[in-house]
Amino acid sequence: MRSSAVPWGMVRESIGDAVKGRWLGLVKDSSPIDCTYDQAGRVVLEKPKVGPKPPPPRRHTPAVLDTGQVQDLADRIPDLLASVGAAELRFGVSVSAVGELPDEARGKVDEILGDVAEGLKLGE
Repeated sequence: MRSSAVPWGMVRESIGDAVKGRWLGLVKDSSPIDCTYDQAGRVVLEKPKVGPKPPPPRRHTPAVLDTGQVQDLADRIPDLLASVGAAELRFGVSVSAVGELPDEARGKVDEILGDVAEGLKLGE
């Protein structure tokens, strides 16, 4: 097998991209990546403590909706989807009952909610 030299500029750019993508990290006392070939021996890399760049944070504002408002929201889903373009909307839902529910009614509500989304149940 034959080896060949790779231009330092290409190596430097690849290492820089790996650092930007957080696949590699620079040790605290390391020389900067943007250096000459002669200085490259002073660049010290390490495996980062964290993985690749995390996704941007999700922004949300909770609100309590009554059943009519939930229906209004459902009716406006097409408008919402048209407004966000390529982004994906996610809805966080919790369901609670005001007042006492017999166990049989609670079981029926949980069954219906479970048909909508696995794990969705009536809260305490």
